[in-house]
Amino acid sequence: MLGRNDRELSTISSAPIGKLAATLDNPDLTRLHAMNSIEDASGTQWIDVSQVPLTTAEGQHCGLIGIFEDVTQRINSAEEIKKLEDHLHQVQKMESIGTLAGGIAHDFNNILTSMIGFTELAQLKQAANQPIDHELSQALKACLRARDLIRQILTFSRQAVIRREPLRLHEQLEEIMKLIRATLPATIEIDQGLTIDSDALVMADATQLHQILMNLCTNAAQAMPDGGRLEIRLEAVQLSDEALLSLKDLAPGSYYRLSVSDSGCGMAPEVSAKVFEPFFTTKPPGEGTGMGLSVVHGIVKDMGGAISVYSEPGRGTTFNLLLPQLNAQSGVADHEPNRLTPGQGRILFVDDEEDIVSACRGILEGLGYRVDATSNPLEALDIFGASPLDYDCVMTDMTMPKMTGLELSEQISRIRPDVPIILCTGFSMGLNGSAIQNAGIRQLLVKPMIASELSATVHRVIHSDSPRQH
Repeated sequence: MLGRNDRELSTISSAPIGKLAATLDNPDLTRLHAMNSIEDASGTQWIDVSQVPLTTAEGQHCGLIGIFEDVTQRINSAEEIKKLEDHLHQVQKMESIGTLAGGIAHDFNNILTSMIGFTELAQLKQAANQPIDHELSQALKACLRARDLIRQILTFSRQAVIRREPLRLHEQLEEIMKLIRATLPATIEIDQGLTIDSDALVMADATQLHQILMNLCTNAAQAMPDGGRLEIRLEAVQLSDEALLSLKDLAPGSYYRLSVSDSGCGMAPEVSAKVFEPFFTTKPPGEGTGMGLSVVHGIVKDMGGAISVYSEPGRGTTFNLLLPQLNAQSGVADHEPNRLTPGQGRILFVDDEEDIVSACRGILEGLGYRVDATSNPLEALDIFGASPLDYDCVMTDMTMPKMTGLELSEQISRIRPDVPIILCTGFSMGLNGSAIQNAGIRQLLVKPMIASELSATVHRVIHSDSPRQH
């Protein structure tokens, strides 16, 4: 603080004379505190200012005396700690994915075996002029299983800003358990009991819910290397003051209790007392960061809940989570019905994969649309530029050679700003919201999509933009 006076360092001392006089005239004034920032050649400096009034013999305030502390290093350290915590959260998620990789590969191979088997069986039956509806239906089910597994992995592993919103807890846990069942060894029996209403809500981030349950179930599986029993329980509970005596920072009220139990090796009391501490791990070096349960503890606490552990050596371990219930009036948007929606209009469809072009064009034409399709984005731009008023909608893939879907959308919007554009992508991370809007994109459609999703999206976009009659 050398070379600085108090008028530079304090917003109190540098206030206009009238305002400062009014402050000093306050007979109840005992202390003033402020956090100020000043700019110099080295950057931003943060100053913690504490001042007390000077008084005359008659008790009148006549000035201020104070302490000015440079807390720049402390604040910068806090920011670095936050960055480190975010990084460790991501490391822990990827560590869990690595643990489950073998199970994921096993499940994908099973799914692919089903797809190939039913498809080849359909070909054989078709050659013999036999019905193939059942085989096609089973192949489609296998495809949807693969899609769900991919989406679960992407949801769990993504690095994104935390967005808490009303979520149906029962529905979320059912989805997460699909991935867990697919990835845990067959030697582990899973007993699942979700005894809450299907509309029960919590305020949470979907990715963090994935992270919590995936971590607890992964730890449980590792405690049972030779197989065992994994129990998942979810129930609504009403907690009184007495019940909360052992739980700090929780208020009496309505909660959901999520329990994850295993029949594994268990833990000694001195170990279970430390499981939520950062970097504490019982795993060999190189097999874990020791951040998993610490991260889970932090997430649950941020949600306004609590987590506890009970374990005995040789008798397994149980983790109990308490999550605050959310008023049902908060509401969650319902999914649209799974049905095909016919329509009319002319569509320009662009995707560098010829198979996708062929399949989607066939579906859209079957629904009543006229479709011009190409696998070359530069050709698509020429086609649109030749007759821009002829199209009611443009559908484009995101990742293509020569020109991305975002770049193509920008070019098309320059030619005709009012044409609705649907951007199809297999991985939506990294797409900037403002860039999407500026490119004229009205809707994102995540691959792989089924016919009902494709038809509903196209119908909604064209209908909402009141297409011309041809």
